[in-house]
Amino acid sequence: MAPHRPASLAFTALTTVALAALAGCSAAAPDPAPTATTPAPVPSATTPSLGPDVAFVITGELASPDGATTFAFEMTVGVPTQATAAQDETAFAASVHCPPDVLGAPSFPDPAYVHVTVATTPLTGDPAGADVVVRGMDQYAATWDGDYVTAQAYCAPPFLRPVPGVATAIGVVRSDDDAGPDAWLPTAGGYGVSAFAIDPGTNDAEPYTATACTLQFGPDPGAAAGLVRVDAGLGCSFGFADS
Repeated sequence: MAPHRPASLAFTALTTVALAALAGCSAAAPDPAPTATTPAPVPSATTPSLGPDVAFVITGELASPDGATTFAFEMTVGVPTQATAAQDETAFAASVHCPPDVLGAPSFPDPAYVHVTVATTPLTGDPAGADVVVRGMDQYAATWDGDYVTAQAYCAPPFLRPVPGVATAIGVVRSDDDAGPDAWLPTAGGYGVSAFAIDPGTNDAEPYTATACTLQFGPDPGAAAGLVRVDAGLGCSFGFADS
């Protein structure tokens, strides 16, 4: 049974950090010292080294509030496909995270499927206690497998645990458009990762800060080429400028 799109979950997007070094030279004068500027964060150019089935890849590094713990992540988002429809429908039928009785019947015919992989790697300290959150992806229902725990609701973006770990998702989307209620490209939210540390004394969630965040396009990203950074630095996520 093919799934339908559940109610979206909203994730608040927050700030960015990006640096570029520029050096100038002159034939009539000695080379000046390099200077640093802070350009607007924009996605990278198309990256032909990515396979034809990859729409884009997000990479980032996040640091705990005290700076003692850092980890890196990589999120790979595939181009929607119908080539694996039989296997994807089977995966949904057997899903624990997005079970058939939650999905119900599809709300649109002839769906396509988006495949997502997120890998996390510790860099310093021990991020095992962090709540690592998949951002956005609320525009469609997805079933997850691997190193994750269900967060706010079935079929919704989960927490990634443990770190290090790898989690994979299959999302069901419309096959006939790039935007809209059941599309794979977000009109709100986006794709990406953020993290929080829980203060044991107050039980407050303290956000990690994104210290690096990049987006690389595959050879044929289509409408995904319009994605831009939509958080404000306490996470690393991409969507549309009017999200």
